[in-house]
Amino acid sequence: MSNRHSVSFLLNNSGSSTSQSTAPCLLAQPQAEKLLESQRWDNRREDIKVPIERLYMNPEQLAQCKNLYVDGKKITRRTFSSEPDSQSAVKSNLKEGGFDWDAREQLEMKCARQKAQESRSKGPAGRPKSSNESMEPWKRRAPYNFSGCLAHIDITFCERDNSIQRITGYLEHDSQCSQTLMSRVPAIPIHPHVIEVALAQLAEGASVTAVQMKNLEMRKKHAYRGQASFNPLTSNFRYELLQTDFASLYRKFNRKNGVDVTLAPEYNLDNWLNPDHPHFKPELQWAIFYYAARAEQNDRLKVCISTSEMDEAAWKYGHHDQIILDGTFGVCTTRLLLFIVMAVDEESRGVPLALFLFSAPTGTRATHAGYNTAILAELLESWTLHLDSPSCPFRKIHESFCPWVAITDTDTKERAGLLRTWSCIILLLCRFHVRQCWTNKRRALLSSRDGQADGATSFWREHIVGRLRTLEQSLLLTIKHKDAADLIDKENEFLESLVKTTPDAKKFTTGAISYLQYFQANWMDTTIWSSWSQNGRDRAAVVLKRAVDGVLPTTNHLEAFNCILKRKYIPQWQRSGNRLRFDVFIHHLVFKILPVIFAQRRMKREHASWVNTRFSAASGGHVLQAEKRNGNSSKLKGSAGAVLAWFAPETNRDAKARNLFLADRLCQILSGRPYEIWACCAATKADIQDPYHPRYWLTIHPTGSATCSCPDWLNNGGACKHLRALRLAILKPEWIDPTKCNTPLIPFHFPSTPEEASTIHARNHAWYGPHYEMLVTPYSNASVVANHSTTLPAPTATPPIYMNSSQKTPPMLAPPGSDVTLESSCTLTNLTSLQHVAGDSHHLEHANEDENDPSSDEDAESESVEDKLAENRSISMNELNQTRAISGQIERRLEQNISSVLPTLHGISSLLDDQPQLLRQLPGTMSEFRNVLEVITRQISDLSTHDNVLSQPSSSRLTELHLTPHNEQPRNQASSSKHLLPPSPELKQKRKKSYGVL
Repeated sequence: MSNRHSVSFLLNNSGSSTSQSTAPCLLAQPQAEKLLESQRWDNRREDIKVPIERLYMNPEQLAQCKNLYVDGKKITRRTFSSEPDSQSAVKSNLKEGGFDWDAREQLEMKCARQKAQESRSKGPAGRPKSSNESMEPWKRRAPYNFSGCLAHIDITFCERDNSIQRITGYLEHDSQCSQTLMSRVPAIPIHPHVIEVALAQLAEGASVTAVQMKNLEMRKKHAYRGQASFNPLTSNFRYELLQTDFASLYRKFNRKNGVDVTLAPEYNLDNWLNPDHPHFKPELQWAIFYYAARAEQNDRLKVCISTSEMDEAAWKYGHHDQIILDGTFGVCTTRLLLFIVMAVDEESRGVPLALFLFSAPTGTRATHAGYNTAILAELLESWTLHLDSPSCPFRKIHESFCPWVAITDTDTKERAGLLRTWSCIILLLCRFHVRQCWTNKRRALLSSRDGQADGATSFWREHIVGRLRTLEQSLLLTIKHKDAADLIDKENEFLESLVKTTPDAKKFTTGAISYLQYFQANWMDTTIWSSWSQNGRDRAAVVLKRAVDGVLPTTNHLEAFNCILKRKYIPQWQRSGNRLRFDVFIHHLVFKILPVIFAQRRMKREHASWVNTRFSAASGGHVLQAEKRNGNSSKLKGSAGAVLAWFAPETNRDAKARNLFLADRLCQILSGRPYEIWACCAATKADIQDPYHPRYWLTIHPTGSATCSCPDWLNNGGACKHLRALRLAILKPEWIDPTKCNTPLIPFHFPSTPEEASTIHARNHAWYGPHYEMLVTPYSNASVVANHSTTLPAPTATPPIYMNSSQKTPPMLAPPGSDVTLESSCTLTNLTSLQHVAGDSHHLEHANEDENDPSSDEDAESESVEDKLAENRSISMNELNQTRAISGQIERRLEQNISSVLPTLHGISSLLDDQPQLLRQLPGTMSEFRNVLEVITRQISDLSTHDNVLSQPSSSRLTELHLTPHNEQPRNQASSSKHLLPPSPELKQKRKKSYGVL
């Protein structure tokens, strides 16, 4: 038995162009009925009820139409068979009534038609209104003007052969309807092939412009299906894509991907995660390990994402390793914050481990400020529970996921959230963000506008700024807090003496002294100092059991990922640069963006493996891919990517070096590292009589490790003319000033080949361990200095960079046959460095003896217990120090913010007190202002009742900080609430330059 479809038609009546009511909906959708007996169908078919309420009619028409059916005399009810004669009769009958069945697809047709709903007994399916649905009054779009004609017809036809089975309706037209002419262009549908090609392009991430260009190209070549036989006089399709078509095109595209944009995004997301809903997506539920809908006004929408590949990477690169945490905003149309956890793989490339997406609280003005410690701790703990759950196939038995080191910016909320989740974690501060705070404060105290009219004062400003920059770099490299404090004290003494002796420098010197006071008050507490200095990196290196170079100094990996996500991956799916809805963003993130990121990682690994295998025999077993990453062989780098120096014979550079040395352009300066010689070399065309002439900075170590800040050495390695000139000077003992060397002079070695330089670099790293950068000047220092080579102060005014108090003798250059291997040296790196810092090398001699001593096994169990107790004490002390550091940061930020807002609050109080009876109306923001003041008052009152906590120092009230874990279990089930609230809409915001100083 064939399927029959019921279709309702309204002839010459598509609603009124002047009607103020919304347009009635013409509903007529397929109705499939399987009939067991044809006689039963014949008995029923004339009694069918036409759903006139769903026709395009105004209330007056609807009432008249109902009266027609009540009377029944003018209603046509006829049935027909599939025989040709019967079909010819019905088509003729319809044509007399003004409806041509064979021409029903023509755009000139006067009737408005639409397929009926799935069942005549069901009304329109209710669904939540989309948040962006327009509420504008309905406007006429039909090609014919309204005539008020009541003619309409319900046609039932066979889908198999298109034969009409039954007609029911009213076929009498009024005179105005018969004479009406087309008054506007009808909606012309796009050819299906055009839509197919455009959707395929959008699936590949093509932009609107690319889709338009493809359409122009194919239309010009008549490459679309059916375009060759296109008749412009009778065609009912078009092949042109207009700008107004892309809204419908994107709706089709999203619908094809399972995203119904007619639904509000919060309902879409909830339906995808609801196993009982028809639109349930199990792949999405597996990737979203934590979900909380926003059902109440004070709730937050929370979505935490970690795919299977991210889980594997978390255990491989994040467990007992280092992670990066940072947040961003502006990724979708609503106020949602995106926090990303990232690790670094064996190739020093960032790997995203988890993404936390959550809404800002109600009333938040700035999205980037809409989070706190509690929400971050909740999401981090849910991630840990997810990784520890039995459903995670990559988890380690009897181990809980725990990173050992985390690096963030200076945000206390991120640091406190990490510490609340993992009490044993070492928290480091990003050096870039720390230097940014310092620079902001320095610029505020020594404004660039000062001294522009006077050359002398301008000189002193540049001179003092240069000293402070050098001091900052030196402080970053300190290992002992006392040495850092001594550096500041010495600089303070110099500035105070400069104030008394140089009136021109007084203004800037006073600002510099204020800067040092700011530095001591906010950055020199022992706990916070450890998080940004070399001391913290050294501690992290010992815990991670790797060289200091392997400890991340900045959050650059995550910053770069944020940039790529916003500029490359997200715009690929945006429409004309408009932000994505958050349900569309999450859908693309899970199904498109993250899979592509990890697919690219797999592709690169497979390609590198294939290249190594393919050319292994020809290269003699060398890993060519690694050498390619390290750069050209003429610019040899060490294992950590350091530029190396070697003195191969070169006639041209040697001649230039001799000229520099004979012209006295070299000047020895006070060395900041033991056994090294430091010098500066004036640029070739510089006037050395000018005290502020441009120069390059050079260092050389007795082992042969050397650096120069000139572009030649930084870009090419080897030995530039400046280093060769310094070698000539060192070979003449009378040139060296012993008072500028902090240690006795020992013979210098100058490597002549890249291989020898690489061996020396590896030996130095193994010998000095995590303190290498403090005892041998790294190439990174020369790179930093190069950026300021023309603005540094004169050599005589340069303060010494920190020198480690433990002056370990450089490794001896033993003959090749007796040299210590790199592997054995690295094995002793941690022990050697720790014993060296403690000033005790005796116990190192007995370290290997205990391994073969049978008596040592007798106390193994007791030693294990003691080790565990010591480890617990270490963890408690670490948590105490980290908590103290965060507490100090919060205190200083509170003090700064309160100081800045107090004058404004006093001004508001004065305004309110000045004749309040004259106020006719309170400002609209007064209610919000009062609520914020009440919350702050309550918070201060709560603090004050905790044993006078405000009067205690931070160290005595650490026990009052609630750093207990959040016990809420993760959820990834859809909300049981039928009414969900959307996050607040995101206003257009741009990242602004940071002016924070804390």
